[in-house]
Amino acid sequence: MKMMKKALTKTRMIAGMLVVTTSPAFGVLTFNEDMEQYATNTVIVTGSPTTIPGSTWFFQHFGSPNLPPNLPTATVIADPTGAGHGNVLAYINPFPISGHSRATSLDALGAAPSQTLVVNFDLYTVPHGNTSDQIHHTIETLSRLTATDALIDGDVAEYAVNEGTGYVQRATFNLGEWYHVTETAYGPTSADGPAQTFDVRITREFDGSVVLDTTGLAWRNSQNDVQATKFGSIGTSNFEIYIDNLTLNNEIPGPPNPGVTVASTNVVVADTRGVSFQSESDKTYRLQSTPDLVSTNFSDTGAIAIGDGGGMTLFDPAGTSASKNYRVRQN
Repeated sequence: MKMMKKALTKTRMIAGMLVVTTSPAFGVLTFNEDMEQYATNTVIVTGSPTTIPGSTWFFQHFGSPNLPPNLPTATVIADPTGAGHGNVLAYINPFPISGHSRATSLDALGAAPSQTLVVNFDLYTVPHGNTSDQIHHTIETLSRLTATDALIDGDVAEYAVNEGTGYVQRATFNLGEWYHVTETAYGPTSADGPAQTFDVRITREFDGSVVLDTTGLAWRNSQNDVQATKFGSIGTSNFEIYIDNLTLNNEIPGPPNPGVTVASTNVVVADTRGVSFQSESDKTYRLQSTPDLVSTNFSDTGAIAIGDGGGMTLFDPAGTSASKNYRVRQN
């Protein structure tokens, strides 16, 4: 099976199956980091460039005394969780030294301010056995808090949102598991949603279950636009989290493109039936099937790939069956 890794594409092994997944077709991508572009042990520092021109990592740490060895760090490592994420960003704010604060912030700066900002990232919190294991997560302009002020508390295992009068618990999650977080902030003149509100959706990676799906939360502060997302500590809080697949988009997805059917051929690879076709570079391909040989009602099997201009083969994740009709749709 020939596959080319592209932006917004992730290949991983789940229960012995090779699965290719892609993110939805959001608007202009202004920041994109799946961490695979970096060698392990790469340290993210202020001004680190990204795959998108004009986008930048900003890493800051401060406190007293601001000396090694207990400085906060943001380092690319091989995924230690066994979840098949490849490289991930390990972001650690260590225990304070003699009670001194160890504040730190890691910003993902998009290419330009926008009236809508969609932030996606995978998150894994590492328990420390310390109830002050907390991290703030915000959506903002370059340096000013704009929309969200969420508190991810690792050892209490909650996601709380500051709604003006304090933090309100919105969801709880399991320690030591990967979750996918999507936050959408709508500016004062956004055409995508209610002005100066934001939506949050959190799903559990292991089974896709929804942990939180809420809309219409009010912005904490009234700024003019959104441009960045920030992870950071407060006071003497310490934490360790892993981040992967962090993207910023400047508008929400439009209606899904139904695509067109491409010519394909049933093949057998290593005693497993598959569907082969000729791809075009950067096109999205979805394998669809009918429930039997008579029906013309095709539905997605979940097998997706990004074309690289060569021949490709897709396999039904449920097991390719001789009692189904298959087709490949191109978007």
